[in-house]
Amino acid sequence: MKKSYLLIVFISFFLLNCEKKEEVANVPYIISKEEREFKKRLEEGNIPPPPTGFYGSSNVIIDKEGELYFYQRTYYGVLGCIVEENPLPEFINLQPKDLVKIPSTAVGDFLKENTVKNPREKWEHLIVACQLDTLKSEGFFNIMHFLRDNQVPIYLIRRTTQEEDVVLKFKESNVFYDSDSIQWDKSRIRFFE
Repeated sequence: MKKSYLLIVFISFFLLNCEKKEEVANVPYIISKEEREFKKRLEEGNIPPPPTGFYGSSNVIIDKEGELYFYQRTYYGVLGCIVEENPLPEFINLQPKDLVKIPSTAVGDFLKENTVKNPREKWEHLIVACQLDTLKSEGFFNIMHFLRDNQVPIYLIRRTTQEEDVVLKFKESNVFYDSDSIQWDKSRIRFFE
């Protein structure tokens, strides 16, 4: 009988001292709210200005239905920061074939295998773009868990650009895409000649 009590006390002590993995609450992320707070901190001088540009070496798009798409592009980095009042995303000639659909349940493994790693740092940076202002899909929460678990130091969450929206529409409808035939809104995209 004495051994049973000792065993119960030992097991209880062991269970009480187990380290619990900190869980991240799946709280919706509201892009416009976060941008307002970021601009406020920037104006107050509490944080350094962000690097210019809209795209990273690794980019994830979340569509209106919560589906995930991934694309990569060459990223050259930024030596200095020039903060424009209303910067426009540059035309990058993104193609529907560049977008790879990712199952939301496998996004962590996919990003771990396919994101570009910087030898001097653990990661370059990851851009998460969404067609909706409020992010609350399973895929988004899985991305946030991946960022936390892998200690990705630099990531940006933003709305999709006009080009990403157009290319995604062609990808999802499986229709031939020719960027020259699109009537681009030049107030929302910058073309370099």
